[in-house]
Amino acid sequence: MAALTERELKDKAHRLLAKGQQEPALEVFRQLITLNGKEPTHRLRHAEVSGRLGRTQAAVSSYRVAAHLLREAGRTAQAKAALHAAIRLDPKDVSLRREVAAMLEPRPMLGVGDDAVTEPCLLPMLE
Repeated sequence: MAALTERELKDKAHRLLAKGQQEPALEVFRQLITLNGKEPTHRLRHAEVSGRLGRTQAAVSSYRVAAHLLREAGRTAQAKAALHAAIRLDPKDVSLRREVAAMLEPRPMLGVGDDAVTEPCLLPMLE
């Protein structure tokens, strides 16, 4: 049998979830992560299902990786939301709160010296 494509695996996972089959769906999300580990939605779905199954540490780990991938893609609000979901699962984890705080700090510009301007320039409006 030929290997399933990423789209076919996603469809399979959603069909399993619709039937209430959490364990097999979790395995399919693991396969998706193995197939394409840079896709944050696979990590988010894995985290959601892991959380429903009571696998808190696996869920928190997936939310952390998803947050990192989302931030790297410039989707900071979604990254913060992923970390907040992890905090709801493990409210005593102080490092999660630190990660959220770190996201509020401006990111340094790549390839530019320490004196780089990180604030947008305010130019007078031209008429």
